[in-house]
Amino acid sequence: MAGTELATFELAQALRELGHEVGVFSPFLGRFAFLQAWKNQIPVFSLGDSLALKKFNPDVIHLQHWPNHLLLDEMGIHAPRLFHFHGASAPLESPPRIKGYCPPWIAVSDITFSSVAEDSGWDAKAGSRISKWGASESDYGRSVQPLVTDVKLKNVLVVSNHFPALYSEWVIRAGRELGFNASFIGEGNKVKPVTDTLLVHFDAVVSLGRTAVQSATLGIPTLLLDHLGLDGWVTPLNYKDLESTGFSGSYLKDTGFSYENLLNMFRNPPTPQDLAEVALIFKKSHSLAVIAKQIETHLKLASTQQQDFTFERSAYVAANYITQLWLTENRKFAMRKIVQRVIQRRLIRNFYELSTNAYN
Repeated sequence: MAGTELATFELAQALRELGHEVGVFSPFLGRFAFLQAWKNQIPVFSLGDSLALKKFNPDVIHLQHWPNHLLLDEMGIHAPRLFHFHGASAPLESPPRIKGYCPPWIAVSDITFSSVAEDSGWDAKAGSRISKWGASESDYGRSVQPLVTDVKLKNVLVVSNHFPALYSEWVIRAGRELGFNASFIGEGNKVKPVTDTLLVHFDAVVSLGRTAVQSATLGIPTLLLDHLGLDGWVTPLNYKDLESTGFSGSYLKDTGFSYENLLNMFRNPPTPQDLAEVALIFKKSHSLAVIAKQIETHLKLASTQQQDFTFERSAYVAANYITQLWLTENRKFAMRKIVQRVIQRRLIRNFYELSTNAYN
């Protein structure tokens, strides 16, 4: 479960709570997608589901990553699009140029907005800036109680799918020196949902992006550290700077820091007053409920536009490559895919039956 998977289903549920009928598309559907779809009765679609998608008949498509636009276009799904860009440099965040037209798009940070508007040639006037959200099971309904005494680190949680081995060694070493225990969740370690219930058992969280937003909202000391570098603790003084890069750990670009730098960070966590102030800022500006309403506004605007896309050939080559990967995986795991298809179509059929009965 990486950021894209979590963001997709969180947003799907939030938009449905606002009264919209929502489906999820991905060229690859894994266990997480099927569990979320079954649990929340959200229909899921993939390559090969052209008929089911046409029956679903979307009014507008919210794209987490641009290649899905091309895949859906080849499947005959031509509803207006809203492009959503999360990162600044990853291949899936580098949209192809569009000749003579720019569709509406949104970006989650200043650096992402600049990357799309300037480097990719997309019209900045068609783009909008939104904030990163960090949803949890309570959607920030939990009241954050300011600490009375200074922070004492006894249990520190590291959440990452790409945490460098050297940094892991340093965190563990710092724990031995300062007397705290370090736990790790993510690729290469234990994998489990990161919920409020889990986070509140720790005295500090080391992460970035969505998890950093979530832990900071709960009033937990949050250290931005990952493969992109060390940005330090999130405080009221550096909040705007860190938010400008989507809490990605790339603001300072401090990838050459020493163990002594990191050790000093752990020695000096934020004050209780800083934590309380940061929590209020995040609760007001980064909750899923707030961001979902902003995205809803952009989706409504996009749905009313006539959109005519003409991508460069390189984009179609990329989409074809993804299609070939999908076909290869299908051949490799043919029986598993057949079982998943049966479950998926049954889920979609049940969803329509439930929706029809509820409407009637």
